[in-house]
Amino acid sequence: MKKLLTLVLCLTVFAVQAQKDPQAMRILNAMSNKYKNYDTYKANFTYSLINEVEDIRDDFSGSILVKGDNYKLDLGNQVIYNNGESVWTYLPEVNEVNISNANEGEMDMTPSSIYTVYKKDFKVIYYNSTTINGKKYHLIDLIPNDRRDKPYWVRLTIEDGTNDLKSYTITEDSGNKYVYDIKSFKPNTSAASSDFTFNKSKYPGVEIIDLR
Repeated sequence: MKKLLTLVLCLTVFAVQAQKDPQAMRILNAMSNKYKNYDTYKANFTYSLINEVEDIRDDFSGSILVKGDNYKLDLGNQVIYNNGESVWTYLPEVNEVNISNANEGEMDMTPSSIYTVYKKDFKVIYYNSTTINGKKYHLIDLIPNDRRDKPYWVRLTIEDGTNDLKSYTITEDSGNKYVYDIKSFKPNTSAASSDFTFNKSKYPGVEIIDLR
């Protein structure tokens, strides 16, 4: 009986440790602390939607401006403003904006939260290292604790030494894969509170759909 209890205890400890790989956590914490020290930042990136089964690949480019929990995310076909209280999703093609409460129905995996999202609800696994253009990168996987709640997993590519996030890939259980590749990053850029609020006066005739 004692041997059985010891075995169960060992397996339990191993399972808990495996959820947060120590090597991966050291790298992620270093990355997170680096970006947390920036008052603001702006990044330009490319992103791709890939579904190999359906033979789909769509490539886009975008940018994001972040200040604290506020951000403006420009994806070309939509621009998202978040001032911490409300979220405006503007659709240029139809000149329409949808307004919702912040954090209501919003994905927890966005370009503004990618630096901290690993801290809860995910198993953290060091997958491998790779070399890209002569630089070493760490590949770290985030596996949701509950795949029913989060039907996807994430792979982060982080540069060794600098702790810069180069790219990340979100793979959905449906087969869709979203690849974000950061092309430029500028910390401590100027940003006003008005940058994170939709200004309807700049879009004559815009249709406003308030979902709050």
